[in-house]
Amino acid sequence: MVATLLVVWLGLAASQSAFPPEPFPAGFAQGAYRVGPGISAPIPRQTPAPRYTDEARARKISGEVEVLAVVLPDGTVGSVKRLTSLDAQFGLDDEAVAVAKRYVFEPGRKNGTPVAVVATIFVVFRLPDAESPAVRVIGGTADPPDVLEPAFAKGVERPGPGVLRPLPTRKVYPIPPASSTVTGQVGMVAVVNADGIVGDVRIVKALDPALDAAALAAVRQWVFEPALKSGKPTAIVLSLFIDFAR
Repeated sequence: MVATLLVVWLGLAASQSAFPPEPFPAGFAQGAYRVGPGISAPIPRQTPAPRYTDEARARKISGEVEVLAVVLPDGTVGSVKRLTSLDAQFGLDDEAVAVAKRYVFEPGRKNGTPVAVVATIFVVFRLPDAESPAVRVIGGTADPPDVLEPAFAKGVERPGPGVLRPLPTRKVYPIPPASSTVTGQVGMVAVVNADGIVGDVRIVKALDPALDAAALAAVRQWVFEPALKSGKPTAIVLSLFIDFAR
């Protein structure tokens, strides 16, 4: 079984200062939105795995490629722009862009109507014999649910105007039980504290007790460069999705 970590960095309308990184590359994402007041986050539904080239596999290349993607009103991915490079020689950079274009989402909405929204996607390449299982990452955070328990994330910021996203500096990937045959998605909300350490984490979409536990255990070990508000570190609540596929 393969665990696929889906974490979508989504922010405000494209003209405003939040996240994904500002500014966009010239000519990219014209007319697209970021998640914010009145703009809901697209939710990943289909996340095909990236394919290794024979050359990259033989050289045991592993790591991640960061791309920007426009999620269209029909949930498919439109324009994609690669931001970082892992392997330009043996095809993994190209595969990261190609696989991002094959993702399918429940589209983001503005006042209930589907609209184009920009997401930052981290496509992760892991060999089967690496310390972490093969994992695909759609990087960042989706907009947290509007309704959370009153005691959860009290006084904590949400993604929005003037709040710069936290950046993951240490990722731990979930390791599902070898005997598990259950597939599907675990949805969570997590508080990233002002020191970059993950605090409270809650399941908002359960899948299976063992896989839910594996997802929680992994996310609790993440470390971030903290979110910033007015230039100062601040706690923030994020939504995370982990897909488990055979």
